[in-house]
Order: sequence, then structure tokens, then C-alpha cells
Amino acid sequence: VDIDGVISNYDFTDICKRHFGMPVPNECVTQYSLQESLGVPPALVHKMFLKEVLAPPNLIDNAVESLTKLLSLGYNILILSNRLHFVSFTELEDWLNTYKIPYSEVITTKTLPKHALAMVDDSPTKLLTVDEDMPVNKLILFRQPWNEHCHDLLNKFTWVENWTQVLEEINGGSS
Repeated sequence: VDIDGVISNYDFTDICKRHFGMPVPNECVTQYSLQESLGVPPALVHKMFLKEVLAPPNLIDNAVESLTKLLSLGYNILILSNRLHFVSFTELEDWLNTYKIPYSEVITTKTLPKHALAMVDDSPTKLLTVDEDMPVNKLILFRQPWNEHCHDLLNKFTWVENWTQVLEEINGGSS
């Protein structure tokens, strides 16, 4: 499970105002690459994320409750996040624990399991890359303004709008 765009959303309106002097509504961030969407150099985006990555999360409705439910049903919640480009494993685990975001383990693309029942992410590229490296039964794409452009020509993704739909896709709606 990814964090950003799945468990928590960045408030780009506020972040852009603080870092670049201009508010940018979240729905205007229409590309996964912030440097392309905002038209700012990669170094400035990197600097921005260094300051924002450990800030309090803007949790997506029912994310924590749904992750808790999946854990109680015996599923392992493996966190695969680009935040590890900005912080250490320990810092990310401390952040998850501080904000009571349930998980089993934080992993990287180098420590993927041999198989996964499902993967939930907001990046089509990340889903497809992981699917090449390990078998994933269901690639769940969490709909965000920056992935709306994806045509899904190979029909690989199960698109979801919220965590109720994620639970239905992973657990068949069972309690």
C-alpha cells in the first residue's frame, strides 16, 4: 500500500502557497510529476518534500479504519512509499506509529515479497513496475487528478474512489 494519494493526501493548496508563494488547488495537480505539473525545478520539489514528508498527515476518509480492519482479518499491510527517498526506514516507521497508521512492514522495491494479493497505489507506473517484479493478483489504482490521464489500455487496473471500494476489492466486501 502506498501512503501519498492512498492513505494520506498532501494539501497542495497550502504547501504551494508556503513554498512557492502561490496556492495551487489539489485538482489542478494533474500529473504525477510535480515539477511538470507545477512548472518548478526538481531541486525545489525535492526541497519541498524534505520539509513536508514528516508533517502531520491529511488522512483520506476511512483509510486508517480500513487498514485496521484488513489487519484484523489477517492481511499483511506492506507499505511501499516514495517517502523513503526523503527519510529513513526508522523515520517513516516512527511517523506511521505517531499518527497511528496501521501497517505490518515497510518495504522497498528491493524487498518485495514473492507474491501479493493486491497492491494499492495512485501511480500507474509504480503499479506496473511492481507487477513486473512480482506477481500481484489485483492492481488497485486509487483515483486522483494526476492519474486521470491513464488510459489503462491493457485493462490492468481496478480503479477505486475510496477505501470502502478498496475493502470490497481486497476482501470481497466480507467483514
